[in-house]
Amino acid sequence: MPDRDAPITKNNWPGSNLLQDLTSLLYNAFFMRDRYLFFAGCLVWSLLILSCSENQTQDPEQFRELDFDTISFDHSMKGWELYSWPNGSDWDYSLMVGTNTLKNYEIVINNPYTVTGLDQLKTMLSKMPADEEIAWMSENWLNNIWTTPCQDLMLPPTEIVTELDDFCVEHQLSLTIAYLADR
Repeated sequence: MPDRDAPITKNNWPGSNLLQDLTSLLYNAFFMRDRYLFFAGCLVWSLLILSCSENQTQDPEQFRELDFDTISFDHSMKGWELYSWPNGSDWDYSLMVGTNTLKNYEIVINNPYTVTGLDQLKTMLSKMPADEEIAWMSENWLNNIWTTPCQDLMLPPTEIVTELDDFCVEHQLSLTIAYLADR
């Protein structure tokens, strides 16, 4: 049994024998002209090397800046879902393609089509084709439909809702507030 406190070296790191055995297999397969064994070994060797590479994660904040000059939206057969939540003295908005699946809080707030402020939302919506249907999810609807808490997702003040509704009418977009009565 290996000593857990011993420093890891080239000869005792986990998988070192596997790498040596795989390298030997590739060498022998190449010289024996066994193409299938050689290519299978190459695939396994590549996957082994890639799995040992440094873990690189995506920074979710890199998606926060949308390029409004290049963004465009295609028609969505199931419409669009709009979510909103307070962000200091402003509001964040998340626009998602309508689907038959229930979202959750994490999916909504980490959506790449998330903007801050009504002006950015209007700019994003102005890129949509006419006659698109947008359902703005209210806190009441989310609490009745979702199986998980909606946390701070809610509609902004009435003035903002009215202003966005007027904007949608001007741009031939259909905005509906998704609201259910309490059960």
